[in-house]
Amino acid sequence: MQSSVIKARPAFPRTVLLAVLVACLAPAFTASSASAATACNGYADLCDRPFNETVFVGTHNSMAADDYGWNAAVTTQTHTISEQLRRGVRALSLDVWYGKKDWLGVSNENGPTRSGIEPYLCHTHCRLGALRLESGFREVASFLNANPNEVLAIYFEDYVSVQDIRAVVESSGLMPFVHSGPLTQTLGQMIASGKRVVLISQNVSEANQTGWYPRLTSVGRDTDYDFNTTSKLTDQANLARSCQPTPWGASGKGRFFVMQHFVTNLIASRSSSRTVNAKDVLVRRALACREARGVLPSILLVDYYELGDVFGAARALNDLYEPPAPGTPTDGSGGGGAGGGDAGPGNGGNGEASGPVGALRISAFARSVKRGRAAQLSVELYNRSTQARTFTVKLQGGRGDGLSYRPTLKVRVPAQSTQEAQFVVRARRDASRGTVRLIATHGKLSSRISLVVR
Repeated sequence: MQSSVIKARPAFPRTVLLAVLVACLAPAFTASSASAATACNGYADLCDRPFNETVFVGTHNSMAADDYGWNAAVTTQTHTISEQLRRGVRALSLDVWYGKKDWLGVSNENGPTRSGIEPYLCHTHCRLGALRLESGFREVASFLNANPNEVLAIYFEDYVSVQDIRAVVESSGLMPFVHSGPLTQTLGQMIASGKRVVLISQNVSEANQTGWYPRLTSVGRDTDYDFNTTSKLTDQANLARSCQPTPWGASGKGRFFVMQHFVTNLIASRSSSRTVNAKDVLVRRALACREARGVLPSILLVDYYELGDVFGAARALNDLYEPPAPGTPTDGSGGGGAGGGDAGPGNGGNGEASGPVGALRISAFARSVKRGRAAQLSVELYNRSTQARTFTVKLQGGRGDGLSYRPTLKVRVPAQSTQEAQFVVRARRDASRGTVRLIATHGKLSSRISLVVR
């Protein structure tokens, strides 16, 4: 008789023991979407995902990096923009000011651009660190030119005119890659068109915004950023409040959603970043923000992205389960990091979470099962209600290929916790060799894996 074993787990989500499952293949997309791309930001599953429904790993004040030699008082990142992109970051946030180079470095100036004065990337005080905007854009253009299947976002806190931004976009060679228009195109469509970087401005006026340089509130929304302790981002009681918008973002109604997720003390702290960048912390807050604001965050904007597991959080929220496609130029991916085993919270094609179940995940302890043998799998549910509940999960797929397993699992989940239920899948001796898909569902939530029968 097949049986299930229930194991308590304290908080959602955690990786299931050894690494896990391969995602099901995304539906083939036509030439009208992205005939050339077989993976988008590292994953076939993302090719048919609209840009504004994809979760990207983003860096807060991307230019304020130790590797540029900036003063430690203003740095929030370790690596250069090029290195961030190489390692899997797919969203940048850049502060743009007018500056003038002199013998002391770069001084803040008033615009517009004129002799000796041009846009610089500075964290408020250009004396403490400055990078020519053109140099930063050239790093981005170089990455896009070398990696034709990658899509990026850049969010600007801009204190220069849109005319001066445009001049540098053109002189740096970035303009041929710049997307213009609605953010509902899929990643595959953007890759097919070559327009693979979205620019979004915090400060451009509604009158001066353009199709290629929209104001955030015209296409999306944000969260507040004033969190002076880690508890404001980690404690369940504070999460709904943390999802409220900034004063300038309160009017935003679009689906694109910037989740600002960093501790704002005078000096950015690696210790604080390691705490708030934990995968379960990020996923829990992202789900809370979806509940509070109606849409899932698009950018997880963090300090010191290499600490914690920001890529794992993005992968889970994107409902991805496998490492990026071979050859992807990243340690992570646009929608997550390398490594498998993290099914997400029912985002996108897997349905929106509703009711007490905030997330569902199916995973396995091995990628394959031999004919005549059994494999151990598990499902994991997150109960976001304040009471313990028993949930029924339906299992389907692969029975016609010679697999057998129990059709349903009943899982008792403590309040605001995650519970894992293990079950066994047996492959008959005459089972069909190849890849089979298994699906776990509860309501509108679903999670999928692929097992190889050998």
